[in-house]
Amino acid sequence: MITILPIEKKDMSFLWEMLYEMIYIPEDKPSKEELVNRPENKKYFDGWGRNGDKGLIAFNIEGKPIGTVWYRLCT
Repeated sequence: MITILPIEKKDMSFLWEMLYEMIYIPEDKPSKEELVNRPENKKYFDGWGRNGDKGLIAFNIEGKPIGTVWYRLCT
């Protein structure tokens, strides 16, 4: 069974992990800390929870996060 819930602030580390995993770099991929903290990537989560931020996170039967979808409205 899979449970799908809205993203909360406590889920941010998993969101950062998913952002890192979705960035395709075939060779010599930088560390997660370096890559997700680049300004062009950090903008997707920095200050999460503002007006226009929406997302869902899926958990397996053991309560482990297994996937996420999100969007952020930008000007």
